[in-house]
Amino acid sequence: MREFLKSLLHPYYLAGFITWAAVVSMSSSAPLSLALLLIWLAAFFATPLGEKNERILWALMCVEAACIVALPLFVQHPSSSAVLMVVFAAQLAMALPIRIAAAIALLLTCIYFAALSLRVEKIPIPMMLSFGGFQIFAVITAHYARTAELATQQLAQVNADLLATRALLESTTRHGERLRVSRDLHDVVGHKLTALRLNLRALAGNIDDPSLRLSESLTAEVLSDIRNVVSALRDSDGIDMETALRAMSRAFPRPSLQLKIAPGTVVDDPALSEVILRVCQEAMSNAAKHGVAENIFVALNSSSLIIEDDGQVTMPLNEGNGLHGIRERVQAVGGHVEFGRSTRGGLHIAVTFQ
Repeated sequence: MREFLKSLLHPYYLAGFITWAAVVSMSSSAPLSLALLLIWLAAFFATPLGEKNERILWALMCVEAACIVALPLFVQHPSSSAVLMVVFAAQLAMALPIRIAAAIALLLTCIYFAALSLRVEKIPIPMMLSFGGFQIFAVITAHYARTAELATQQLAQVNADLLATRALLESTTRHGERLRVSRDLHDVVGHKLTALRLNLRALAGNIDDPSLRLSESLTAEVLSDIRNVVSALRDSDGIDMETALRAMSRAFPRPSLQLKIAPGTVVDDPALSEVILRVCQEAMSNAAKHGVAENIFVALNSSSLIIEDDGQVTMPLNEGNGLHGIRERVQAVGGHVEFGRSTRGGLHIAVTFQ
């Protein structure tokens, strides 16, 4: 409901209301004409409810079209309601491909003026053509506005995806470099220092020289220090998942990411870190598109990943391409995933790793 109220503040609905008010001002106070106008306005403002249900959207738009066609029969100025067709044409372009929207808009124009012919003796052809042109213009304008909005959203997601991937790559590179340095210290420097210490100990056993015993002692201390450094390098915090996940979430104006990583959680495997990132990304995208969620809650520890949102999910759950992709990614690293409904009403994703 909160998201529905926000959508009504869009300039598109303000423009539609002003257009409706202009038609009301030119119409008579006949109860039937006012009823048709009020029904059209209610259906117009209810269209955001159809974003999650295509049947509801089509039903509302059919109601709008029926009201528009019926209005010429009852309003005081029969042609005054024709401007509502322009608003309706823009709605069509926001929901349908441009060619289909244009065809429906032109068909509605023909039906409208056919109804208008019952009230007037002669249909002004220039007026009919002008309204047809207005509707095509509205369809084209709304189509490109919708295309630009979708392109902006996709660009923001791609940019955030790149930022998240870069953060993940930097963390993975640092983690890999630490392991490489620790192996080199252990395998090369450590072995040579061990050999040097053994040789010094052998010499000190044959020659009673304090400097040899001191050198052997210093070599032992250096070897111990190197072992401590190697242990410290290996005992890293793993790949920085928090930075990568927060970078990914910036692409979504909603839902807001509520991230909780358990203390001591270490992700060392780059393939596993990639799966965690992509699962969270798909969950956020799914919550934004279908669940209309305001928040998404991600809890990560060394053996599991739990994701929940506060949107609305319909059960039984129909696994589309997004959820199927999550299952495939998790299974590819030997994990297991379960989908369900959370206590908040949204989607619940439980991933366990081996």
